[in-house]
Amino acid sequence: MVANDVSIDVRVRKMAASVARDHNVFVLGLASNGKRSSFELDGFKVLLLPVVNQQPLKMRIKKALGRRIMKLPMGSSIRKIFKSGPRKAKTAPAALQTTPSSEQIPWREVLPETTKYEFVFGAELETIKPDLVHAQDIHLLSVASNYVKNRKQSGDNCALIYDAHEYIRGLGSINPQRRDAYADMESEYINSADSVITVSDAIARKIQQDHGLTSQPFLVLNAPSQNKIQVSESSPSVRAVCGLDLDAPLVIYSGGIHISRGMDLLVSSLEYLPDVHLAMTSNRDSWYIEELKLKASAIGASSRLHFVPYVSPEEVVPYISTATIGISPLPADVVNYDLALPNKLFDYIQAGLPLVVSNCVEVSRLLAKFPLGGTFEWQDPKALAQAVISVLANQSEIRGNYLALKDDLKQFTWESQESNLQSAYLLALAKSRESFS
Repeated sequence: MVANDVSIDVRVRKMAASVARDHNVFVLGLASNGKRSSFELDGFKVLLLPVVNQQPLKMRIKKALGRRIMKLPMGSSIRKIFKSGPRKAKTAPAALQTTPSSEQIPWREVLPETTKYEFVFGAELETIKPDLVHAQDIHLLSVASNYVKNRKQSGDNCALIYDAHEYIRGLGSINPQRRDAYADMESEYINSADSVITVSDAIARKIQQDHGLTSQPFLVLNAPSQNKIQVSESSPSVRAVCGLDLDAPLVIYSGGIHISRGMDLLVSSLEYLPDVHLAMTSNRDSWYIEELKLKASAIGASSRLHFVPYVSPEEVVPYISTATIGISPLPADVVNYDLALPNKLFDYIQAGLPLVVSNCVEVSRLLAKFPLGGTFEWQDPKALAQAVISVLANQSEIRGNYLALKDDLKQFTWESQESNLQSAYLLALAKSRESFS
């Protein structure tokens, strides 16, 4: 179960496809168009369920107002009035800057959509009656846990897996009240899971420590599937989409464009990289993309900033492989980012791209072990530019390291992660049977 339309969630699709080789798998997701639908995907069945008015009214009004403002002549400038001020420099190691969950407002009041999820997803689960429920990310953990508890109380066994996609207490990209509410939900239900999975060793350790788990969550990296990479003469190329020849240095940012992910810093660095082009993946316009375009224009870099379309998961690696450098500018003062190993990193590695990454702890540690690029102080666009220049000058050495580390880098493929996923499922089923008996 996942609180999106499934098709965009590569992690969910990879996991479901892996499990579907040996089991009958249903994936329950949200219908973005408000209409129930079902279809086959990657060997499993998808059921998209309509849940109306998922966002609070205040949030829907705010977004609608933002869209109207951006249509005004001075829309981008007006929008800045509503933005928060600049970040404060971190004064302690980011890994220590966790936020305790709120005790002031019960999480159910802050997250009223979970009641709707309970009704819609619960009814579907009653029809399917699964042997195991896998709650992907935090949003449906309470729904899944309550269903499993009710099944057991009615005399019918069912196992529960919780997949923590993020370090909830360290999220920096959502309203603090909602973050604290999700943290409270996690605290209430995580110990009812028969297995817990997450995306980095650092997050696994924090989750075990925070919730007193008897064992560390299973690590399943969000790495690309090596066996499903599709390459053909008609496969798209990010360099071709940008209209660049082979000699033009091209930095690729592959992933969602969000104000919290260091995009502004990335565009600002173009001022100090006069010959470098930057490509960013996006399938739609937004006020923030328009703001990034205005910034590029102000520093004379409009012709070197390219917004390129998304491609299917199977095409990502060959799509980005024609770039010169893969970049991840995540802010190192956000605990969740500091502890994460983002999937774009493994896409870049599979594509054989030299890397430039911000000085987040876990990514920096990875590059210290595998010399495939360079890091920079995330707050400094000049430092970012200097890291790009340094990596461009050392391309031959880095590509040589890729060849030397070929066997070691196989661990960053989905095929190498499946054994941990299988172990998590086997443990969940075994623990569930034991507790039920």
